[in-house]
Amino acid sequence: MALSVIIPYRVMEDATNLRNCLRTLKAQTTPAREIIVVDDTPPSDDQEERVPTLCDQFNALWLHVPPRDKPQWAYKFNKAIEYVDGDKVLLLCANWLLAPYALQIMERGLDTVGPGYIVVSDSQRQQMSDGRGTSVDWFKGVFIEKNRHTCLPVLDGPFPLFRVENYSYIDSGFLTAIHKVDWLPWDEEFDEVGGWHAVIEWGYRLMEVEHKRLVVLRGIIAWHQPTRFTEVCDPGPLQEQTKASQRLLARKVPGVSPE
Repeated sequence: MALSVIIPYRVMEDATNLRNCLRTLKAQTTPAREIIVVDDTPPSDDQEERVPTLCDQFNALWLHVPPRDKPQWAYKFNKAIEYVDGDKVLLLCANWLLAPYALQIMERGLDTVGPGYIVVSDSQRQQMSDGRGTSVDWFKGVFIEKNRHTCLPVLDGPFPLFRVENYSYIDSGFLTAIHKVDWLPWDEEFDEVGGWHAVIEWGYRLMEVEHKRLVVLRGIIAWHQPTRFTEVCDPGPLQEQTKASQRLLARKVPGVSPE
């Protein structure tokens, strides 16, 4: 059964990016079973009319949730999972552009390892910069080469899978596939502080509490579009939200530093 795709959308993102993302989803060699866009655009914003129109154009289900001044990732994913009809789920950022074979590769990875596993693409990690504008293959240089004893190959080929033991590596930019039977609700307390650490806490519960396994799919299957995030966000409150989110993570996950 094909992947059900969940896309959280927020007002600080660009509807043009969402259009591009949906266009690449519709061009897949293996189509999605369904596409669910969870949108918290305020009614006063002129994009409010554009998002449902885009969803209708690309045959995606549009779910509108009450707007807030924080991303509320957890609430959006928890809301969307109620509408998922399939048995395999892909969490996808609205700013991703997918290669035509992306869903096929992610689904193959999930089918290879079976239930009890989560598959994360390292596409974002491979496109990181060293701070000087030079592209860095972060996962290979920082993780594979320094953690060979815990980074175990599961599947060889052009898109190999590596099993990892550290739950924090589930944080790879919302390109994550999971069997619906393995789904755990996200902790919506993180939405109150507005931080992204909810995904790490989710990974902790999946792996350390529920004993699921994490595999990283190597190979670039998606590209991140430029965003208008810095244009609409005040860096001061954003930094405070990040610090608050980190402190909340430290309270909920043993061994995590509050700073």
